[in-house]
Amino acid sequence: MPWRWRGGRGGARVRIDTDGGHEHESRWYNGNRNGAIGSVGNGRVVPVRLGAMANTMPAANALRKRQEGGFFAGLRAVLRLVVPVVFLLFTLAGAYLYSDSYVTLFDDNFASSQWRQMPGYWLTWGHVLLAFSFFAIHAANRRYGQAYAVAQIVVAWAIIGALVVAAQTYLGAAMTASPIPPPRLGGAFVFAAILAHLIAAVVFDRMRGIRWWEAPFFGSFWAGATFCFVFYPVAFAGTEEPWINHAIVHFAIMSAMAIVLLFPYWLIRPLVRPLPGFGGY
Repeated sequence: MPWRWRGGRGGARVRIDTDGGHEHESRWYNGNRNGAIGSVGNGRVVPVRLGAMANTMPAANALRKRQEGGFFAGLRAVLRLVVPVVFLLFTLAGAYLYSDSYVTLFDDNFASSQWRQMPGYWLTWGHVLLAFSFFAIHAANRRYGQAYAVAQIVVAWAIIGALVVAAQTYLGAAMTASPIPPPRLGGAFVFAAILAHLIAAVVFDRMRGIRWWEAPFFGSFWAGATFCFVFYPVAFAGTEEPWINHAIVHFAIMSAMAIVLLFPYWLIRPLVRPLPGFGGY
């Protein structure tokens, strides 16, 4: 059977074999036959399956690129959370460190018989600094959107939980000497804080728009309202504490902080711009 070579596409060579007036073409890669292209003879062409290498190589390359792209996309998403999570942990650490620093500026306005209602009896700077945790969530939400803000909250509180368990396990004796809140008080705080953080993320995302101040203000406002009117009933209902008065006073402070924190939010707007696809100014 006589045959001859001719050039083909994709780095292949085409071998043409002549048999009884019919010509048969086959594609060869690197000296190896990979399948027939077709049969030519008597004015008709009969298609034949292409070689396996010609079919599978592009699909394998595309699959490998998708796998590599998925890995690097996941790694990029994880790295994006580092700064937001550290920022949120920093604000919560500040609120905790000042939880025993009482605000005594207004105690002179109360009679001695109203000592339970004096701010110096129950209000600490930690109550005030808690509003900064909402600001940390707004910054992440502005840049990356609601999904990242929720992930920031979950990861930060998971780290806090892991640290508490580790401290109780390995520093049990030292922990007994430090002030530990009662289980009801600690559980009420964690539950109210996480719920308030999630409310901050959701409200901020819903209020994105042309007026730049709406999202951070209403996010902080409703987050503060959620914390105050969830924490105090859960922690103090049924006790002698005037928790309704405390909740109202704390809510007023949170509302004022929602206005105050608009200034630093306005300052970071040129630095923390929303990614494409997220609104807000």
